[in-house]
Amino acid sequence: GSLSPAAIFNLAAGSDTRSLLLTQGWIPRFLIALVAGAGLAVAGALFQHTLKNPLASPSTLGLAGGAKLALVTLYVPGALAIGQETIALLGALVVGFLVFALARRSGFSPLIVILTGMIIALYCGAVTTALAIIHHEWLKSLFIWGSGDLTQDGWYILEPLAAKVMMGAALAIALARPLEMLNLSDHQATVLGASPARLRLLCLLIGCWLTATIVAAVGIIGFVGLAGPAITRMMGFRRLRSKLLMSAVFGALLLCAADQGVQVLSGYIGTLVPAGALTGI
Repeated sequence: GSLSPAAIFNLAAGSDTRSLLLTQGWIPRFLIALVAGAGLAVAGALFQHTLKNPLASPSTLGLAGGAKLALVTLYVPGALAIGQETIALLGALVVGFLVFALARRSGFSPLIVILTGMIIALYCGAVTTALAIIHHEWLKSLFIWGSGDLTQDGWYILEPLAAKVMMGAALAIALARPLEMLNLSDHQATVLGASPARLRLLCLLIGCWLTATIVAAVGIIGFVGLAGPAITRMMGFRRLRSKLLMSAVFGALLLCAADQGVQVLSGYIGTLVPAGALTGI
């Protein structure tokens, strides 16, 4: 049928099955792709700026894998009482601490940090997969969700996720000016009255929180947090505030395009394809 704005508006105002699929399925899915893509790209831009490493992202540092593993609360189901996001954040922070502790002896060499993060991500993925296989009767949906499933059946995930991502991104953008100090050496930043260690910690915490929030909501979306900031650099943006804003735009567009492609592909092959699988490719 027609895809004109008037036809879509009329369909959204209806109450039949097609209208419900549009308003409770397709529109929330479309919007959550934009929100998750923007949040991951902002997190990636923060990690790259803090670590001065163009390959840093939620996926390559292993933070997303740690958040996902922490959410597999098979043996302590009561832990879910503190909230999925808190559990995911703790998992991301533990993995982040482990990555930086192991890479410290190399002086946080960009290559060593990335290799360490990806190795730990592989371990987290292996443990998660093993648990899902052993306890398949409880975790059979984990494979799809863990690969980044954006399928929605309402607005109850989108609304809180959008609020939290917007809050984290707004905080990062508001702090962009002092965070620019991280482009200087530690001595220069200290002379100017800044605390490089505190700025790095704050930057990493915001990135970890954005990552954990998105992983808890939709699973792991691979490499959007790496590609969004990379495109921004290629476009010539240098100021941190500009990089954060444009990374969010490109990350949102990338994930939205990938998800639309996944929906077309799923229609052709007749089975569900997770969005995170296509972004990884």
